[in-house]
Amino acid sequence: MAVSGDQEKVRDLRAAKRRRRNRQAPSPEAVHVVFDCQFEHLMADKEIISLHRQLQYCYHHNQELAQQCKMSFTSFGGKLEERLKLSHYEQWPGVETHQTSFDQVFDRQQMVYLTAESENTIHTLDPTKLYIIGAVVDKNRHK
Repeated sequence: MAVSGDQEKVRDLRAAKRRRRNRQAPSPEAVHVVFDCQFEHLMADKEIISLHRQLQYCYHHNQELAQQCKMSFTSFGGKLEERLKLSHYEQWPGVETHQTSFDQVFDRQQMVYLTAESENTIHTLDPTKLYIIGAVVDKNRHK
């Protein structure tokens, strides 16, 4: 069976992307991003599916970076964990999971909680800090 030019290009692009993906864990000096999953109970099933896709997207793009970030999921469990098991998150290098809240796992002095509502802008990332992102999709229902 002959392969069309477009199909061949797509196959070559996918192969190049697989080669670029870095399956090694990030360096110990890497920036640490923590996804705070404590709001899962506020999300509908469709929103949990959307969050699963977003976390998977973050992980895969992180793997393509020359300087990867360390990633952690806190308050992790429930339906989100079930969804991520479908993506084999347990085998993702450089990703830690914690069932407890971020403030019980990490030192408060190192934390920077990122939020869209802040008037402050970060221009550089400090590898000695933990950058915490609220992992929630709520379609503005809980503001």
